[in-house]
Amino acid sequence: MKLAKYGFNKVTNLKLHYEEHKRDDEIIKDTSFSKINPTKTHLNYNLCEGDMIELLEAKKKTAYIRSEKTDVAFCDLCITYPKDCSVSPEIFFKAVYDILTHDRIFKNCIGAFVHFDETSPHMHYIFMPIEQCKEFTKSKDVKVFDEKKQREVQRRVKTTYTEKFNAKGIIDKELLNNLHPYMQKKINERGIQGTIITPERVKFNAWKKEQIEYYNDLIKKDPDNKDKYVNEFWEKYQQMNPKEYKKGDRAKDSRLEQFNNMIEEYEEQKKAEFERSVQDIDKKFDAKGYYEQAKIQFEKDKQQIDANKKEALKNYNELAKKDYIAKTQEIDKKKELAIKSYEKNLQQHIHDNFEKATLDELLAR
Repeated sequence: MKLAKYGFNKVTNLKLHYEEHKRDDEIIKDTSFSKINPTKTHLNYNLCEGDMIELLEAKKKTAYIRSEKTDVAFCDLCITYPKDCSVSPEIFFKAVYDILTHDRIFKNCIGAFVHFDETSPHMHYIFMPIEQCKEFTKSKDVKVFDEKKQREVQRRVKTTYTEKFNAKGIIDKELLNNLHPYMQKKINERGIQGTIITPERVKFNAWKKEQIEYYNDLIKKDPDNKDKYVNEFWEKYQQMNPKEYKKGDRAKDSRLEQFNNMIEEYEEQKKAEFERSVQDIDKKFDAKGYYEQAKIQFEKDKQQIDANKKEALKNYNELAKKDYIAKTQEIDKKKELAIKSYEKNLQQHIHDNFEKATLDELLAR
């Protein structure tokens, strides 16, 4: 997976390479297209709807461009189909397309060209480096139709913007360093197995980081022998990765400048790691504060529960007391009724056996 940036003057030329229907015999004869297999060109397709240039021109009307000569018009993220992928290329590239179009940085897509007619299946995901910004107003030269002159003329008008082309603002070294792990994680989350970054590359990156750290410490201790340490580093680098070494050796930058760039990248990574660790510590402190608040809330809840229990017990006691009184009164009534019934039965017995003699008379006998 590689990321490249292109200016506005490269749009038309690169469109010839991206779009499959433009690959006629004359283009294929070109040395830059020599690896194209014409028998497989019909398999190529574009996942993004719309014309690449039209989408770019439409965005140019609403997004601020500092200068078309220097600003990056679009970026090309080339994703190669993994050899150990568990799904077909069509499913894999569709998943990658869905992931990138929903990402904050890569969402402004103007083309997702899948090529099957080259060395290996791959997709050119073309996106515009658009950065959201605060609303601002700038004067801009635009072409308008002059009715008096009956032709188009250039006029300077004020335009309000809320976004701008800014590749440097959104594509930094931290993004590039985390791009492979990010894509690997997102692909695996969708149930697709396949190695976005090869084990060899992982091993080489770890070795590279270790060596840069080692030689950076040596140079700090002994700055006079910096050239010696740089050459020693590049000799090891050549042995570990000859292909990348040759590519770097052909570049305009010297070995020293390339090494300085690696040191700078390493320092930025360390800084980013430090900032992440500080954020983790802050989160822990936040968690501690949350724990204290939860503890206070728990005590309040406990007091409320105790108060509710006391209130419930009081209510229960009052209800029990009322129930006891009611039952006692009911028992007294039953006792009173029993006594009255007994007296009535006794009087009836006396009347039947002693010829209606009074109770007083019987007692007197």
